[in-house]
Amino acid sequence: MEILFAVIREMSPLMVFYSIAVLLVSIGGFLLMGFDKYRAKKGQDRISELTFMALAFFGGAIGILLGMVSFHHKISKKKFYVGIPILYLANQLFHLIILYRIIN
Repeated sequence: MEILFAVIREMSPLMVFYSIAVLLVSIGGFLLMGFDKYRAKKGQDRISELTFMALAFFGGAIGILLGMVSFHHKISKKKFYVGIPILYLANQLFHLIILYRIIN
């Protein structure tokens, strides 16, 4: 835990904010995937696929991807099993660009 706090102390405030924002969006995507699976099993109203795609686009692709695998949800839909990994790679590229800009 001390190592984590040492790393955070060395980060710029902007990088800390960005990291926390991406983490929260990813956790939110993961939890929404589980909630949507629960509602699907109960036959209740569902969360729209556009919501999942938007969360993935705005940095939460890893949370959506982990939710897909953990809850076995939306894994048979091509939009998800192809689109979410592509958005994950795009997120990673964007994170590298942001990191480079903040450091330099």
